[in-house]
Amino acid sequence: MPKQKLSMKTFLFVFLSVFLFFLAPVSVKAFPGICWSSETFVNQGAENLFDGSYLSKWHTIKAGSSYYHVVFDQRFAPSRIASYTMTTAGDASSHPKQNPINWALYGSNITSHYWSSEQDKWDLIDIRRNCHTLKAQNYTAYTFNLKKPVNAYKYYFLRIEFEDDEDSYATQLAELTFYDHVHTFKNSICTRCGCQIGKLADDYGNKLPPQKDSKPISLKRPVISSLVRSGKQIQLKWNRISNASGYQIFRKTDSGNFSLVATVTGKSQINFYDTTIRTGHKYTYKIRAFAKQNSYTYYSSFSQNRQISLPKGKQNLSSLTISLGYSCHKYSGKPLKPSIKIKDGSYILKNEKDYTIVYSDNINIGIAKIMLKGKGNYTGRVIRYFQITANGQKSTLSGKCGKNAYWILIDDTLCIYGNGITYDYRDVSPWYEYRTRIKKVVISAGITGIGGASFWNCQNLTSVFLASTVTELGTCAFADCICLKSITFSAKTKIIGAEAFQGCTNLKEITLPASVSAIRSFAFEGCKKLKKITFKGNAPTIEQYALGNTSLSIFYPSKASGWVKAKQNPCGGKIIWKSY
Repeated sequence: MPKQKLSMKTFLFVFLSVFLFFLAPVSVKAFPGICWSSETFVNQGAENLFDGSYLSKWHTIKAGSSYYHVVFDQRFAPSRIASYTMTTAGDASSHPKQNPINWALYGSNITSHYWSSEQDKWDLIDIRRNCHTLKAQNYTAYTFNLKKPVNAYKYYFLRIEFEDDEDSYATQLAELTFYDHVHTFKNSICTRCGCQIGKLADDYGNKLPPQKDSKPISLKRPVISSLVRSGKQIQLKWNRISNASGYQIFRKTDSGNFSLVATVTGKSQINFYDTTIRTGHKYTYKIRAFAKQNSYTYYSSFSQNRQISLPKGKQNLSSLTISLGYSCHKYSGKPLKPSIKIKDGSYILKNEKDYTIVYSDNINIGIAKIMLKGKGNYTGRVIRYFQITANGQKSTLSGKCGKNAYWILIDDTLCIYGNGITYDYRDVSPWYEYRTRIKKVVISAGITGIGGASFWNCQNLTSVFLASTVTELGTCAFADCICLKSITFSAKTKIIGAEAFQGCTNLKEITLPASVSAIRSFAFEGCKKLKKITFKGNAPTIEQYALGNTSLSIFYPSKASGWVKAKQNPCGGKIIWKSY
């Protein structure tokens, strides 16, 4: 009893603590409102936009996209937004091209704060194009009035487009402030877009920091000591610079412009491996050291330029980055051809020049196949797959069913794709619990054999399609599929395993290709409605009782061999032999 009272007190204490925590005002220092941000430098994250200090800043780097971004919630904005202020960082005078020029502000009340999830549910609040209001002035606030004030949103998304320039590899801001009123100005300083300048940052109750540190850091110019190719990468080495906290690596391809490709940190890090290269091009590198002190970043002069040329050579497609436009498409009754993007470093391969595409099985619901074959400077073959569903929604019922084979259940169609043979299932298959849902089975090209008991007791299965690569059906592969009415055999099917179709009581007629060499015992035993089997080639080995408890006609080519002997074998059923 005492233990029970103590437990209840503990529970009430924890509950009350959590309840009061959520009632308490949000701490600015915790910055819980930052939901998503571009890649940033160390200790220069998006939370610095709202910390009330101009000594700190948001400093983001180009991270593979065409823009920088930060998503935050309404805790950093008033209930009504009529204007906002951007304050430049403490080194804007030395890096003016890192001030925003093109940006847009969005608001949304969606449940998810991720921009990519529901882009159409974000409202455009304000947009600026080719705006040069922000100048090369440190700690200066610039205010922008909205054309139409808006009520508060749950989430806000600031999107800043970067300039395609070697000096514009990053963007930075010290503060971002929102107001519920419109500002008035005496002058307009931007003749291009009509934006107006606000007052200095100290007008908002903050003390301006000193313009420079009392003891600035001096950094020597680094020297690239080595530039060599190592396999599929280029290795750079340089000398260690005293007082440096890291290094920036810039690269240009052929006659293009320099751009930042990497930033390495740490006093001992004096090498870099560039893996984003391709043959047949010339690369030029330069580096510079940097050091941080308080809120400032100091840079050295750039090193000398070092070049390296990579001779042309055939590159295998399998070593490149291959991306599919969409992994799932909606059935339309027409051939579907999703876009393919193949990148060799920064180079995007061109269809018909660098590779060819062959689509297959890309009409009906199921798994479609894409065959990519290298051409010109590229070699090798790569296979990719995508889904076709009735509603365009991707199926999650999938898994592995062989060393290199996979299964997926799409609507009422079970697809087997990949390469090689599937597993034998002595107990039950991984899709057995969904067997009543399965009406069609499609075995895609690349699969060579169906393991034992794979589709046993799929009671609602009505049709089976076997790709041309399938050569063998295992024991009890389709046994007791009582609704199975038709099956399309592969032109290369050789072996029909024992009891493969035993108990398929609705199977009425089948045609076997010339490739069939053996029909094992009890393969079609108990197929009571099976009335006709048509053979296309020489007589196969038909084992004892392969056709047990059946009454049917067998049609065979009159000029084919082995049928005289075959008719003497005890197949187990009542057989009428007819040549054609």
